[in-house]
Amino acid sequence: YKSLAVDIAIMLTIPFIILMFSSGAVVYSHALDVLIPNNFGFSDNLKSFLGWMVFALIAILTLSAMYKYIPATWVDYGCALRAAVLAGIAFTVLQYLYLETQLLVTRINAVYGALALVPLFLMWLRFSWLIILYGAQFSYSFQTVKEVEKVVS
Repeated sequence: YKSLAVDIAIMLTIPFIILMFSSGAVVYSHALDVLIPNNFGFSDNLKSFLGWMVFALIAILTLSAMYKYIPATWVDYGCALRAAVLAGIAFTVLQYLYLETQLLVTRINAVYGALALVPLFLMWLRFSWLIILYGAQFSYSFQTVKEVEKVVS
């Protein structure tokens, strides 16, 4: 059983996780600019790709911890990690599309681009939570299949 303190800690950290996800790729790509100077010969595209890979890795690790510790039952970490890999990749692709769409709309027209940010953010929020919830369902499914295979064999 989980204690009330764990539930409160999870509720207090979720806004920070959402903030980390919403700004993560931009922060990581700029952090790589500081960590990897231009004299190493890395192109901007490679730095951007590395930034997205770091973002995907952090998203996968965060989602695997969420799928392991948030449910009110025991969850095998292997099952949580497999679901987190699927959800983390989908989340990273969604984040990339969201940021590129946001930049495109803002470049086209500053006034209407700023107005378009609200519905774009709401769509990003909805699809992000759908990815997280489907990942939790995958985690449950992976664990259930694993338990059934143990019983059958």
